[in-house]
Amino acid sequence: MLDYFVLNLKDRTITNPSRERDAFVEALQEEIKDKKLQIIVNQQGNKCLQADGHTIVELEHGKIKTVNFDNVKNIGNNFLSWNTSLKEISLSQAADIGNNFLYANKGMDKISLPQATEIGEEFLTNNDTLKEIDLPKAQDIGSSFLVNNKALVNISLPQATKIGELFLFSNQKLQQLYAPNLNEVGTHFLGSHPEKESLLQNKNRPIMDNNLPFNILLQQKGDKSR
Repeated sequence: MLDYFVLNLKDRTITNPSRERDAFVEALQEEIKDKKLQIIVNQQGNKCLQADGHTIVELEHGKIKTVNFDNVKNIGNNFLSWNTSLKEISLSQAADIGNNFLYANKGMDKISLPQATEIGEEFLTNNDTLKEIDLPKAQDIGSSFLVNNKALVNISLPQATKIGELFLFSNQKLQQLYAPNLNEVGTHFLGSHPEKESLLQNKNRPIMDNNLPFNILLQQKGDKSR
């Protein structure tokens, strides 16, 4: 068992008997293709699935704790959408991230997706603890992105051109948002931020009217350096 998945090492198949379709299945199959598989126990006593000697999945108390899929370029919908325990993930080549990515996750406090250009809807929807995020190439970000996050203070989206509705809707701690190429946002953008109207600026005018195009700089209060 891998969390709520069943892995058959002999015939190299993985199934999800009790849940809806989960892109973890396809991603794992792509990652292990033509590789030698084995299960080991690491120094922490956790079971690990290895492919050609490299750990790609680590379990803790039977739940998926870490994932390293560094050969997968596309992540489909519902990737580990019901896993709550994941703490670390590496998807260094993934360009497209589907809907409901880590939908129920509660354990992650940082994530980096260095090649991702497309981010689907409901990204880490129920995670309220994420403090660091790196999306240097993200261009199109779907609705309900980190909608329940309450911990993120800074976010840089240098390539983003479009962001859907309910972006960081519940976050009230954000101090800095940099998105110089943004030209389209959905409704309820930074919906409940207590200083949204005073902090969102576009040089000589506020952007709350959603006139396009515009640049966004959410500055730290009192910071006039930018």
